[in-house]
Amino acid sequence: MPVVKLSIDRIERLTREYFTQDKLRSLLMRIKSETEFENGYVYVEVNSDRPDLMVSEGIARALKGLLDKELGLPKYSYNNEDLKLIVDNVSTRPYIVMAVVRNVEGDEEFLRELIQFQEKIHATLGRGRRKAAIGIHDLSKVPGKECVYRYVSIDHTMKPLHIGQRMSIKEVLRSTEQGVLYGEIALNKDLHPAILCDEEIISLPPVINSDLTKIDPDTRHLLIDVTGTDLNVVEKILEILTTTLAEGSRNRYIGRVIIRRGDEEDYYPKARVSDMNIEREYINRTIGIDLDIDVIKRSLERSRMSVEELDDNVLKVYIPSYRIDILHKIDLVEEIVISYGLENIGIEYVPSIRRGSLDKETVIMRQIRDLMNGFGYIEIMSFILTSKDLYQKIGFDEYVEVLNPVSKEFSVIRSSMIPSILNIMTYIQNQSKPVRIYEIGDIVISDDPTDIRGLRTRRGLGIGLMDYETRFEEMHALVFSLIRLLGLEPRLKNNTDSNKWLRRSELLISGRRGFIYIDDKIIGVIGEIKPEILEALDLRYPVIVSEIDLTELTKIFFSSS
Repeated sequence: MPVVKLSIDRIERLTREYFTQDKLRSLLMRIKSETEFENGYVYVEVNSDRPDLMVSEGIARALKGLLDKELGLPKYSYNNEDLKLIVDNVSTRPYIVMAVVRNVEGDEEFLRELIQFQEKIHATLGRGRRKAAIGIHDLSKVPGKECVYRYVSIDHTMKPLHIGQRMSIKEVLRSTEQGVLYGEIALNKDLHPAILCDEEIISLPPVINSDLTKIDPDTRHLLIDVTGTDLNVVEKILEILTTTLAEGSRNRYIGRVIIRRGDEEDYYPKARVSDMNIEREYINRTIGIDLDIDVIKRSLERSRMSVEELDDNVLKVYIPSYRIDILHKIDLVEEIVISYGLENIGIEYVPSIRRGSLDKETVIMRQIRDLMNGFGYIEIMSFILTSKDLYQKIGFDEYVEVLNPVSKEFSVIRSSMIPSILNIMTYIQNQSKPVRIYEIGDIVISDDPTDIRGLRTRRGLGIGLMDYETRFEEMHALVFSLIRLLGLEPRLKNNTDSNKWLRRSELLISGRRGFIYIDDKIIGVIGEIKPEILEALDLRYPVIVSEIDLTELTKIFFSSS
């Protein structure tokens, strides 16, 4: 989770409250933030879904609620600015929004925290500036009242931040640290997005700002731009920045900028307040104590939300735009608990009904591992995600395909243990013979792989034996010994009406395969791998395998004991 370095003096000035280390640590823990103190600073570990707490202004806003200094929705003064932004077609980074925050009380510490705040949002919500990036400017230094967001040639010149001389965009991308790191993100051949005011570049998103609008400790009015590839994320970041930085403004002034896209004009930020209904009965059932409606309302107001009582049971909660972490009613319950105080809920000791015990499948798995190791087999472990190419090579078309896989090596979810055993054999076939391996793992099966509702996870056992010569009887004897040592009596049949096991048997040589039954339940298959499959996988030695459904075996084992 992100860690931010904040000035204790700034937090105290913003809250108008003196804090001992213990008091500040206790309050910050209530907003799920762990702390360390050092020489007038506090290092705060913030949840990634609370970017509003990554700067002293946001921390102060939350603390003022917990201290009962300010309750309910924070109030801001929204005004329309006479600044306009015209948005052209920028396909590699199509979305941009702008806003103004006036009358901030800046100093060196504010400047340091502001830059830190910007970079932490870049790393989290912005996904390393690829999804969204922020530019912050001194409004008094912005030339003109009309800006344009469009592509410019990489031969166009600008004065990059902290460089001190004009450079072409090509040079900026090639020779500056930010250009090397982020220059490829929005580049479109020989064009790059830029924000121009009075034909002067003030920002090259997501790379670098211009030195022309550089902020300093004397800056009092901020112009904020956010660009990105996801409009929802871009708008959320603007709401977080404006509402949080306005906490340090003398009159909490937020200026709306006109954004024109084609024939459409709109003002940003939107300052949208969302709402959610929640029932008192749901709250008390979840927490486990009986809170009256007034206590619940007060707790939510201390979390900087406003509440409307619809009836004796239902509350409408108004959620500020910067609280992007509130997604469900359970999140509101958490806020109530935080504000009310965990220490006030108390502890109820519930007597244990029974002693803990191992899961039934775990009991069977442990016994099978002990037995298989005793038989001289080596356990392997492979991923449940595997390669579609592997399944196509062996002609086994039962698998669940993954949409947008990270790699082609992890493009399907396995539906059988046999392909995994064969895949491992291709890597270890040059080991001294015989090669004996087994694996216990999950498989996913479905009658309709296109319907996720029909997917079922089963636990399987795969066994493989490779040697210069293999005999069906070797695997037959091993599997039957394994099952008999579990106290069960297996039988071998030549045929079955189970489609699942018939599909697996198609990998095996006809006449050298069999289906394992216990009573009338089929639990597995044994057989020698077909020569054409060995050839497709470049396996130079014969292989005999067995697969057992451990989920079914576990049911039979415990029903008979």
